[in-house]
Amino acid sequence: MLVSDIMTTNFHCCRANDNLHHVLPLFTHTHSNILPVVNESNQLIGIITKNKIFRILATKPSFDMTIDHFYNPNFIFIRPTETIESTRDLLLKHEIGHAPVVDEGMKPIGVLSTQQVLSSYNIVLSQTKEWEQKLHSVIEFAYDAIILVNKNAAITMVNKGFTDLFDINGQEILNKSASKLFPELEIENVLNNGISIQNMH
Repeated sequence: MLVSDIMTTNFHCCRANDNLHHVLPLFTHTHSNILPVVNESNQLIGIITKNKIFRILATKPSFDMTIDHFYNPNFIFIRPTETIESTRDLLLKHEIGHAPVVDEGMKPIGVLSTQQVLSSYNIVLSQTKEWEQKLHSVIEFAYDAIILVNKNAAITMVNKGFTDLFDINGQEILNKSASKLFPELEIENVLNNGISIQNMH
């Protein structure tokens, strides 16, 4: 999964010469805690955070005050083609909650938050569980005898075809060594050499 798959594309930008009267309402129209700051060519030159705006407001400034002295020009940005894993590490390393996503021309095309990154893992986990359930169904109702083992040759699943073939109770052999129970299958060869076993009817 890539940044482009989960980034927010509904966001607002501002410019360094924008005043508080213009910038403040932009935060009410976005769930992001940052606004990308761009130049006349719409290229990213910095970011300003919601917390920064709040700190400025605490000083009771004029709403005509521009943000040119308050935005952060030393920003972290992300590319849309970066993976979620590398992006997660980047955000955690710099301890930031949001970062702008830019194209090759440094123009903002989205915003990404750590919350979105974490949510993406839940999506992947959900998809993985769904895939495992589908695989389980396919294996269970397959005509062929099928046994699944982990890297230690412990049995994780057998289907009805397997239990019928060996006349066994499938639940009783789960987590037990396939190598010891069924040496004729030469499971160790499969694990060590990738040799496939076929036609064991």
